[in-house]
This record gives sequence, C-alpha cells and structure tokens, in this order.
Amino acid sequence: MVAVWAAVLFTRERPVFAAPLGAAAALLRPNGFLIALPLALLSRGRGWAYKLAALAPVAAAASVEIFFWERSDRVGAFFHAQKLWGRSGPSGAGRWADHVWSLFQEHTAVIAVALVAGCAVVVIAWRQ
Repeated sequence: MVAVWAAVLFTRERPVFAAPLGAAAALLRPNGFLIALPLALLSRGRGWAYKLAALAPVAAAASVEIFFWERSDRVGAFFHAQKLWGRSGPSGAGRWADHVWSLFQEHTAVIAVALVAGCAVVVIAWRQ
C-alpha cells in the first residue's frame, strides 16, 4: 500500500513526498524496492527531486542489507534469517552472495575498475 501511494504522489508531481514512502516500502518488505523501477522510468527528463524519489527505495533496501551484514559479519544474513523463519526465499541466493563476496575480496582492484567503467557507460548512455 505504501508503494502505491509513492507512485500516486510521484505521478501527481509530488516527488518529495513520494521519496519517503518509496523508502518505507523497501524497508517494510524485501521486494518493496521494486517500486524504484517504474519511478526511475518516469523520472527520466525531470528534475533532481524525481530522481531522488526513484533512488530512495534502493537506498533503503541497501541500508537494510548493510545493517544485517554489519550485525552478523555475513553477506547472506538476510537469507539465513528467512530460512530460520520457515521461508525458503530465493533458493541458493544466500550461498551466491557469499561466493560473490569472496570473489570481490580476491579481485577488488579489477572489480573496482569495472564498476567505475560501468558507471561511466551508464552516465554517457543516460545523457544521450
């Protein structure tokens, strides 16, 4: 319901009010960050407030994951908690996250350069 109100406020040209609702949607439900996809598509060609409203759910979801990671020292802590609650969640995603993290630890410099290059490509493509 919060994601719906975020979308309604966004389309009614009130992105400053839509941003905290989109963030709340991502904080309240793991899949709530998906509201960022339509908001990002609608924010194209608009001001910074619209882009903030589109990024708020992603930032909120990332902060939840970082919180679990910091508290447990384990990348897949959220998926482990889901299994303990009796929810299967995405199968193998917890192990996948651990594998990605070990890969990142072994090849940090290469991944950092690739990340910067990828961001540059996205910015160039966005501007054209």
